[in-house]
Amino acid sequence: MRRFLVLSILLALVTAVPAKERKKLPEDYYQGALRGERAAFKRDLQTHTIEAPLQLPMTGNEIKWVSAFWAMELIRFRNDVTTAAIQKVLTSHRHTFSSLQRAALEAAYALYPREFTTTVMLLADSTETPRLFAMATLYLMRADAGKANRMACLARQQRKFPQWISDPVLWRLGEELREPRREQIKNRPSLVDLFRSAGAADKIVVFSIQRLNRDHPGLTIIRAADGRFLRRDDGSLFSIPHLARSLSNLPGYLTNGNSPQGIMTILGVEGAESEFIGPTPVLNMALPGEVTPYRFFHNTAMPDTTWTPARYATLLPSGWRDYPPIFEAYWAGRAGRTEIIAHGTTIDTEFYRHQPYYPFTPSLGCLTALELWSGVDGRLVISDQRALIEAYRAAGGGPGFLVVVEKDDRQEPVTVREIVTDVLKAEERW
Repeated sequence: MRRFLVLSILLALVTAVPAKERKKLPEDYYQGALRGERAAFKRDLQTHTIEAPLQLPMTGNEIKWVSAFWAMELIRFRNDVTTAAIQKVLTSHRHTFSSLQRAALEAAYALYPREFTTTVMLLADSTETPRLFAMATLYLMRADAGKANRMACLARQQRKFPQWISDPVLWRLGEELREPRREQIKNRPSLVDLFRSAGAADKIVVFSIQRLNRDHPGLTIIRAADGRFLRRDDGSLFSIPHLARSLSNLPGYLTNGNSPQGIMTILGVEGAESEFIGPTPVLNMALPGEVTPYRFFHNTAMPDTTWTPARYATLLPSGWRDYPPIFEAYWAGRAGRTEIIAHGTTIDTEFYRHQPYYPFTPSLGCLTALELWSGVDGRLVISDQRALIEAYRAAGGGPGFLVVVEKDDRQEPVTVREIVTDVLKAEERW
């Protein structure tokens, strides 16, 4: 959540047009949704945050360039100016601002799927930074994911980084190079077991069932502390559609990547702080390594011990403990990812009209619920985020767990019909 707040501040700092002061508003109103405000925001972002800074010298303007690359992802904007800027950064080997090359590579991954293949190949050969190497390798995999190329990339990784096994990012990358996620998911264990036993028996567990391709929204359901899944007033299973896709669409073990698959702890319901998230409360979460084990497990009697995969695995049913993809959240936390939450949105849905996930808005790796605001009077029209928070409170509120799991590789949104039988079977022991 703080990363969104920081980015809000960055955009305000680098935009030539002064930001308007916004008063604290009720949860059902957002001034920035007004049509005139939407149009001005996009115009200012394109002109003053993206194009103008990227025509300044790179040296001395690194913060402005980083903000420009992120703004490009936000509104999915690219032109000759942005293309030239990315090329310049990716071919420059001396950077005083450490985040610049990563930001350029992230924007390339998000908006230029294959255009920089040659440039990125040279970067993969030259960089000594594990995360840059991982991002570059993932970019190259989209051009050629065949076994020969994967093994060549794995050999390059082992040659460049002899201690790669001890690096969380390179470890996860190595797993994907050896066996692509599309192959791993074919061995996914039973959802019934996961729905029945994941998390702790006396805690709320939120399950977000996703596709391998995060362009397609997933579905979120809630298991109360008594083991039963939350129902609506008419007896039907409570659920909301949920987007677990980031702006970059990078894997979840990388910063600003998709919501990582696996278990996160829910610390509670909190107020939102960001202009992009909006006023609706959020589920605040943490990854393994982001908080201590006793706080993650909500167990004050637990000794202050170190994190290990085995400790994390105690929250999983036995049949899931040998399934590598469900450990992505563990490795993401160990790699330093933080501040993944489940939130609403005030971002203009029109930025993504031609994307498969429209009218959802992607994030920096959080779970984003659908919220729509009137362009006429700024009032909240639809809020699945509010429904989620109300349902979570109805289930007992307080600490709990959230499990993100990829069901399969079908190219369509997840529906209730696909999972309801598994939910009913999971409840049978109760």
